[in-house]
Parts: sequence; C-alpha cells; structure tokens
Amino acid sequence: MLRPIPPPAPAYISRCAFVSIILALLMLVTSFLLQSLSQKSFFHRHVRRFLADYGMPISLIASSAMAYWGRFNAANPATLPVGSAFQPAGGREWLVRFWELDGKWVGIALPFGIVLWILFFFDHNVSSLMAQSSEFPLRKPPGFHWDFFLLGVTTFIAGLLGVPAPNGLIPQAPIHTTSLLVMGRHPGKDKDEVEVAAPQFRTQSHSSNLEPEGDVEGDGKPPADDFTTEFPVAVVEQRVSNLAQGALCLILLTGPFLHVLGLIPRGVLAGLFWFMGADALRGNGITQKIFYFLSDRTLTPVDEPLRKVRKSRILLFVAVQLVGFGATFAITQTIAAIGFPVIIMLLLPLRVFGIPRLPFTAEELAILDGPTASPFPKSFIKIAGPFSAQRSPRYTMATSDSKVLGVVLLVRHGDRQGFYQNPSTYTPSDTVLTPLGNQQEFQLGQKLRSLYLNSSSPSFIAEINSTIVNDAQLRIRADAGGEGGVILNSALSLLQGLYPANSGYNTTLANGTTITGPLGGYQYIPIESVEPENDISLEGWTSCGTFAKATSEFYNSTEFRQMANENDEFLKALPPYLDGRPVKFENMWNIFDFMFVQSIHNEAFLKALPPTYLERARHLANYHEYGVFSSPQPSGIRNIAGHTILPSILDGFTSITDSKDPVKFVYHAISYKPFISLFNLTRAAETNPDLAGIVNFAAALALEVRQPSSGGAPVLRFNFKNGTDDADFKTYKFLDSSETDVPLSDFVNYMEPLALKSTSEWCTVCENTQDRGCAELSLAASTAVQQHKPRIGSVGAGFLGAGVTLALALAIFGVLLFLGFLTVGAGRSKRKRSRTGSDTNSNKEKA
Repeated sequence: MLRPIPPPAPAYISRCAFVSIILALLMLVTSFLLQSLSQKSFFHRHVRRFLADYGMPISLIASSAMAYWGRFNAANPATLPVGSAFQPAGGREWLVRFWELDGKWVGIALPFGIVLWILFFFDHNVSSLMAQSSEFPLRKPPGFHWDFFLLGVTTFIAGLLGVPAPNGLIPQAPIHTTSLLVMGRHPGKDKDEVEVAAPQFRTQSHSSNLEPEGDVEGDGKPPADDFTTEFPVAVVEQRVSNLAQGALCLILLTGPFLHVLGLIPRGVLAGLFWFMGADALRGNGITQKIFYFLSDRTLTPVDEPLRKVRKSRILLFVAVQLVGFGATFAITQTIAAIGFPVIIMLLLPLRVFGIPRLPFTAEELAILDGPTASPFPKSFIKIAGPFSAQRSPRYTMATSDSKVLGVVLLVRHGDRQGFYQNPSTYTPSDTVLTPLGNQQEFQLGQKLRSLYLNSSSPSFIAEINSTIVNDAQLRIRADAGGEGGVILNSALSLLQGLYPANSGYNTTLANGTTITGPLGGYQYIPIESVEPENDISLEGWTSCGTFAKATSEFYNSTEFRQMANENDEFLKALPPYLDGRPVKFENMWNIFDFMFVQSIHNEAFLKALPPTYLERARHLANYHEYGVFSSPQPSGIRNIAGHTILPSILDGFTSITDSKDPVKFVYHAISYKPFISLFNLTRAAETNPDLAGIVNFAAALALEVRQPSSGGAPVLRFNFKNGTDDADFKTYKFLDSSETDVPLSDFVNYMEPLALKSTSEWCTVCENTQDRGCAELSLAASTAVQQHKPRIGSVGAGFLGAGVTLALALAIFGVLLFLGFLTVGAGRSKRKRSRTGSDTNSNKEKA
C-alpha cells in the first residue's frame, strides 16, 4: 500500500502525533472490551475463551489496520523501525571483539553489568514465582535455578554478539500460565466437563457477582448466586510453548515478517503497553489495598483477609510500599536512571529486617504480604520475608498427639418411608422412620460410644461420664419440622446406642428399696425439639423468599438447562419406575429419593430397575441439591442452611472450651441440607468432591475440639462418616489447610460473620414479614415506631425550633447588655460629641 507524500514538517508531525494517540487509545479500549466480553455471559463459552486467549492480538491487528484507513492513512503515523534480516545494526560485525578493548572500558562496564545482573535476578525470579503462584494448581516442581542458569548462558552469548540481552519474563509471565489453565466446573460436575479455559480464574456466565449485596454487617439482600463458576483444576505443564515463543522471535527476524512488523504503528504499541500496565495495576497489591479502603464495608466479602488487619496497619504498609515505589520511579527521572534495580534490591532487606520492627503482628504481615508461591517457601522467603510462608493463619501444623475436649456432632436421620418436598420452596411432607432407620441410628450411637466414651480410645473425652449419663454434659437438639417425627425419633435411637440401658441407673428409696429404671435401666436423655416456626437454626431455608428466588434462578440458568437437555433421554425412560411422579429435572431430588427408597424396601421394583439407573439418578440428584444448597460465595443465600446452623455449632465450641461449662457433647439431629452448605462453606467439598452431594442416611459429621499435648490454643478436626457406606470416620482437610487440624479460633473467626444469629436477621435476609415469627417482629417494630412518633408535626416543630432559637438569642443579648458589653445609642452620642468637640477646637484654632 502506497502512502501519500507527507505534508510540511510541522503539520505532518502534529497530525502524526494526533493519529498515534487515537490509535493508542483504540488499542487500549479494544483490549479491555474484549477482555470484559470474555468474562460476561455473552456468546458460547468457547467464544468467550477464544476472546480471553486472543483478544490482545486481535486488538493489535485491528488497531494497526485502522492506521491504513482513510484519513488515518493520510496522516502517515510513525511505525516500528526495522532493519535488515539477520543483520547487526549500524553495519558492525556480529562478534564483539572484547579482547581488543582497553582495560579501562572493562572496568567502566563492570558496574553496569552488576546492575544488569541485579535486574535479571529480580525480574526473572519474581516473575517465575508469579507464574508458579499458589493460584495455579501446578504439580511438577519448580525449576528456578536451572531457568536462571539458562538465562545466564543466553545473556553471555548475547553479550558476545552485541545483541540485546534476553529476558525470561515472556515465557515465565503469569499471563502465559493462565493461558495453559485447565478449568473445571463447580464440584459435582462430570469429568468430561473439564475443559481448557481462557485466562480467567473464574469464568462466570450468570452474573459477575463480585460483590455481595449484603452480609452480616449490612442491610439488603444477599447476593444472587453465580451458577456456572469455573475453577482452575490443572495446568498444561510443558516447555513446548516456551520454546515456541523463542522460535517465533527468530522467525520474526526474517525478511517477510520484518516487513510486517514495520507496518505496526508506534501508537498501537504504546496502547499495548498501556493495556498491559493498566491490567497489571488492577491486580496490584497496593491497588487492592487502596480499593479496600474506598469500598463500602457492608459490601466487602466477609471472607476478605484484610478484615483481620487493623486499618492503621494497612495504611502504614501501603505508605511504605508507596515510598519504595516513589524512590524507584524518582531515580528513573535522573541521569542515574540505569541504577533503578539497585533501589529495588535495597527494598528486600528493608522488608526482611526493617518492616518486622514496625508495629505489625505476624498474622497481619502474612495477610498484607499476600505470598505468591506458597508451595515453595524457601524460594519465596528470599523474596518476601520470613512471614510470607505463613500464607494464612488457617494453615497450621496438624496435631496428631492431642486429647479430645469435646465434640460437636451433626447427624442425618435414618432410613424412612417415601417422602416428598416441593422442588421450589422445599416445603416437606410427613413420613415415618423405619426399623432399618432405627437400627442405623442405634449402630451409629454405638460407634460414637466406642470412639468418645471408651477410655481406651484415643478420642476418649476424658471428663465425660461414660456409663450413667450426666444431662449437663450433653446438649441435644433435633429438627422437629420436615419429615414429621423422623429426625426426632432418629435422635432417640442414636442416644440408646450412645448410652445403653444400665442397671446402675437406679435410686434407693427411704425404705431401702432400690429401683432400677425401666427396660433394665433405660436412660432418658433430654432432647430439645426445635420447632421451625419458633427457631430458624436447623431449618433456615423454608419460607425464605430470597432462597426460593435463588432456587428459581438456578433452575433457569444456562448450566442447569444444559444439564437437563443432556439427560433428557434418561428422564424420558423413567416414568415406568416413578408411579406417576412428575419427570422434570427440577424434580430430580424427588425422583431419586423415590427410586432409592423403593430399591431398599420393594423387591419387585429393585428387580425391574435397570442396573445403572439408580446411580445415574443419584449423580443427577447430587448435582441438583449441591446447586440448590451451596453458593460460590460464602455469604450467598443458597448457603442459608449453613448460615442458620452455625450459631448452634459455634455455641457448642464455646461451651466445650469453657472450663466452667460442663457441656462436652453437642448433637444436632438434622436433614441432609445443612451438610451440603457446611461442606461448601468449609471448602471441604472443593478438595473432596465426594462430599459435594446428598449424604446417606445416618451420615455423621464430628467436629472434634482437641487440645494439643504441647499446649497452645485448641484445634479443630473434621471427621465424617457417610452412613453405612463407611465403616469408620474419615478425617478430611478443610478451609484450604494443608493439615488436618485447624486452630479453632481461625474456624470461628471465619464462620462467625456468616452466622445468622437471630430470627430478626433471618427475616431481613429472607425478606419475610409474615412467617416464622417475622410478623410479630414486624408488628413490634411498627408499634415501637408509633410509640416514638413525635406528637408535633414537622411544620410545628420548625416554628418551635425557630422560636426557641430566637428566645435564646434575645436572652444572650440581654445578658451582654446588662453586663455592659453592649450599649445601645451611647456609641453614636459619644461619636457625635466627639465630632462637636473637634469642631469647637478647630474653630478656636482658626480664631
């Protein structure tokens, strides 16, 4: 394409500069636009991932093409200067004859070489740490030293050839790692749904949902949940793409490609660097801390780590960071600009030795540092200081040698007859516990007795009565709402196994007669029957308007509809086995439950049912229920079953750790729904996908409060037994901890802000003003407002206020007048007399 002859120099320069600025802005805006589209719900996910991977090259090509269109082409904007293919610049030789140089030039070059070494050491290692961050699920070990050695060899060769020194920042950039991420759907998805994803750590296709619209500290609705969030599950770990990038650099030095590079306007390259800088600035630690200060605290996620840091300490840390940035930037504006890597290197001893002397706690520094490569603590400590290995106070060493102080137990009821619940509101019907269910719970009680009431067991609760029950040491609560008396009766059966009949349960009368309890000393343990109309703790989802709305949104989500379509043929084959029940994917739980119960109690049904149908129905029901009762964000409304039971759990921990409180055993008899929410809130289901679904009958979660034998604060252990499928309890890791024991205080600090502690909070969150005590609370609130309503209108209050103000002003004026600080008319008379006297004296002088 031929360009027109440029106009005279001044006009040409101004037009060229103006067009270059437009092209830079076009490149910047287009790149951000394509990046934003890749994170929205528009288009198919493959299109979004294509935009995320190739949005920047597309923007560069499109912006460059604009330079050759219409008046832009006439302005002839400056392009990238290029030389000849594989030829050194300036007509010099390829090899630098350093042995012919005078010794003084070697000495002069030495400081600059040291500065270059510092720059490469810092750039390459920090970039490698970022590219191998803990955010990326890498499996292969790092190769920091080999990579740096290779960089040194290539830099030496580049020095001999007199070409610019190579840099490892391109293959070792985080953007390269994110392009190799393998993304997976929310726990509970099929394995074949795991796909290679764009560089978005979480791809959302319902709503961005980056900020909760309300939490325990604020008013308003809980956030609408995102239903198709993807998470990184693996990285394609290889060196081919790194090698390909290097090979492409050689290819671009050939004649045809050099010609293409020469067509790229400089303004477009400027826009490219603007975009890269602005995009990096958004995720910068300093920027994030500043945004935290500017954000509305009520809209800040409850699990935000900075909540645990004092604001004054955040400001101090940011101030130190800004001073370091200012010093680095300032030197680049001077003649000593080449020495800026030295300033960066000096910041390392400042962080390692200086910052810990400031008034920070170790926990605060661990959060403020925000470590990068937690799997490689030795390498990372060299960069960010000794506290960086403490990624979070939740990551602690497990305590295998410890004693159990007490346990908080959550148990699902045993086997029961057929049951139905509304798939939209989850309003339940009544049913009856079966003898099998009684036996399941009784055997679980025996198992718990062997663990916690047997003095030879390593989990024995030392201070608990193990034969004759001490009611003060137990706290038993049972959901008396849905499923009739199934849950309450299950609790009775479990307690029979936990504290069996004992002839020692007797009393001696005054006449010397000994009376043993009925049935050989049957022990009656008090159970608190939790009625849903009076207490929301064990059944927080019923009559909750926002939960029903979130359920409806889930049913209407693209992901849910896609899952329904993929299993449409299977659903169409089920009517012969469902006894007339609706065959809709929204009704999947009821479909599975009917098939499951019938397969246990109906021999003819079990023989007629195809072998794979029950397991497939279970899989779909697990997906269905996990989607309904879990939210990607901890404060999400679909975690309501966990939010409402948390206060009871936390109260149990408080009692167990209080030496003055006798409670050692806290037992909640519940349905399956709180399990799903709690497994999601504790993130146990993320690392253990088998927990992301419906727990079996008589499933039990035992949260053991343990005291390390070495002393220190109590820790918490997460043990789970999935009904009769598991012979014993299994210990699971939770809260992203690398160990099985987590400090109890960390669990409490994380969960307490999520807990709905009162019915009034629940009424607000669920937007309910009629049911479960909300009507009474609304009436009481309106009555209080009426009682405190002023008896005078707003207009009357205005006049009254004005009158009082005027009276007060007059009173003050009178006091000042009485004391002589103010006079009325005297000043004027004195001035008049003064003027008269002056005139008289003047006349006398004239005379």
